Amino acid sequence: MNEDGKKYKLLIDLNAVNPRSMSVKSVHDNACVLDVGCACGDLGVALKESKNAQTYGHGI
Repeated sequence: MNEDGKKYKLLIDLNAVNPRSMSVKSVHDNACVLDVGCACGDLGVALKESKNAQTYGHGI
């Protein structure tokens, strides 16, 4: 865990214009999301924190 008690470091800048931030912006609040190929899970963290989404990840 990092210094703020979170397992993953949030690496997605939601103010940037890139595919990852655009993906977060396209998800509705309180959505249920399956992230296939989630790697370390930072997209799921961004969705949980900014959209209150329920996320599931499967790393391939």
